[in-house]
Formats: sequence, structure tokens, C-alpha cells
Amino acid sequence: MTMLTADAYTAVLAAFMTMLLSHTTLRLALQVSAARSRSGACMMLLSAGALGIALWTTTFVRVLVFSGGQVPRFDAPWLLLSLSVAVSSQACALLFVACREPDSSNIAGAAFSLAVSVGATRCAAVDELYDGALHDGLAWACIWFPLTFLTFLAALRIWFARRDRSWQSIGMRGAATLAGGIAIFGTD
Repeated sequence: MTMLTADAYTAVLAAFMTMLLSHTTLRLALQVSAARSRSGACMMLLSAGALGIALWTTTFVRVLVFSGGQVPRFDAPWLLLSLSVAVSSQACALLFVACREPDSSNIAGAAFSLAVSVGATRCAAVDELYDGALHDGLAWACIWFPLTFLTFLAALRIWFARRDRSWQSIGMRGAATLAGGIAIFGTD
């Protein structure tokens, strides 16, 4: 029997959190688009705050997993910068689909904002940890950013197009959620 280390358990926790974040993001995008009143704006802001905190927490756990034994230093500017980046980018993503039936450009804008939020939160978190973050950030921008964007674009299209409760739609939304979680987790 193989003994798992604390990092392995933390990696499993981070993977579960990314799947939960992916599902919640896609579900809230659908709900925010259906809101048609003044309460829709309030719902969008509260949802963006919750998603931003969830993205920051998920990034924090991933940083703990992949810090390579290096003890991360956490101070107030790091906390405020990475948390504000996460919340504001999630608000921008939800703003694209808020209170309307989104078309292709709205879905593309939301997917772009979600990809930026994952990358910017990661860079804000990792930049404080070690000096090679900018070099790694270039590889992320060239490889993972387009993949994350395309994954969220496809996932949002599926979630907006397949709203019925058939088992095929539930399966497609589940696969889109899984792909979104892999895109978020795969950035590290």
C-alpha cells in the first residue's frame, strides 16, 4: 500500500475545490443571466464576491500544494492584491451575462474574463512566492490561457444551450464542469 503525503491530500482537496468552483461559476452565470430586476445587480455583485473568494481560496490551496516545500510568505498586500484581482475579474465575467440572454459575444467576453481571472489570481498569488513567477507566467500565457479560454467558452455555451433536465444535458453540463475544473487546476 502506498502512503500518501500531506501534499497529496492537499492536492486532492485542491482538485475537489476546482471542480466545485467550476460548477458554481457556470451555475451562477446561468442564474445571473436569468435575473431581470434590480435584484439582479445585487445578485451579480454578491455572486462575484463569493466566486472571487472561492477562486482565491482555491488558488491559495494550490499554492500550498505546489510550493515545493518552500514556505510561502503571506502579508497584507499579497492578500489584498490577490483577493481584489479575483473578485473584480469574477465581477467582470458575470457582468457580461448579467440580466440578459447572452449571445456569442457575451459568452466569449465572459469566458475571456474567467480565463483572465484564473491567470491573474494565479500570478498575483505566485508572484509573491518566488522570483521565477514571471518566467513561468509567460509559459502559462502561451499555453494555458488559450486552453482555459476555449474550455470556458465551450462550457458556457453548453450551459446556456442545454438548460433542460434530460440526462444528456446533465451529462454534457457535468463534462463541461469537469473540463472547467481541469482548466483551473491545470494552470499549475
